[in-house]
Amino acid sequence: MVLIFGGAYQGKTAFAQRAFGLSPEEIYTCSENEQPSFSYKAIDSFHEFIFECAKSGTDPSEFIISHFDDIKGKIIIMDDVCSGLVPMGAVNRLYRKYAGKSMQLLMGYADEAYRVFCGIGERLK
Repeated sequence: MVLIFGGAYQGKTAFAQRAFGLSPEEIYTCSENEQPSFSYKAIDSFHEFIFECAKSGTDPSEFIISHFDDIKGKIIIMDDVCSGLVPMGAVNRLYRKYAGKSMQLLMGYADEAYRVFCGIGERLK
């Protein structure tokens, strides 16, 4: 599994397409009220799924662990929302907590990991 993360609008998806030769059709983009589809090579905006979990008070760690076999060989792309000011709202604080826990869990599973800033990927693992 490959984990690609970084700030919002930093070119993570474009980096994944260049680095791994992905076409837009091979990338699933997470959206509200649905679980990620693992039938694609890459799952983009995984943080959106985590936000949905925070809104419902469900820890996404259980989902990640139970789908470990589905995640193998995939590219997970997500925003890093764990830095900066602590959010004021309870849901946003929970989202930040869940995002941090999920990133740690995914990093543990990852064969490769990249932090992307201004479209440039720095290999961490």
